[in-house]
Amino acid sequence: MPQVSKNTPRKEVSDRIYEIYAKSLPNSLLDELLTKTEKIMIAKRISIAYLLAQNYDYRTISQVLKVSTSTVGSIGAKYKYSESLTKIINQLLENEVANKQWRKLAQDITGIFAIPGSKAGAWKSLNKSLKSMEKPF
Repeated sequence: MPQVSKNTPRKEVSDRIYEIYAKSLPNSLLDELLTKTEKIMIAKRISIAYLLAQNYDYRTISQVLKVSTSTVGSIGAKYKYSESLTKIINQLLENEVANKQWRKLAQDITGIFAIPGSKAGAWKSLNKSLKSMEKPF
């Protein structure tokens, strides 16, 4: 029986884990086949590989995702030698880079129109919501 740590990550970290999981695997089939615990385990493992690809150290990953450093090491070895996992993570990273560039452009544009003292409440609100979209990792 799979085991997941009883120590759960912060809400924003958990949300980010599931976002990465959702982008990396076809959910419809997995939702039918896997239990909630199994989905959490897979999501955390994909997140470990994702963070390793961004050069986070083992201890930080362990603390953020609430997994052991040996799990991080095990997934790190699989990530290093698995073509399919590496391909999935690289696609996620490419999408993230593109999304960050578009968000930055949108923030710059809304920042220009959200000039203090002007009647630009909608632009200020949009700029604020764009800044709140930053991800925890």
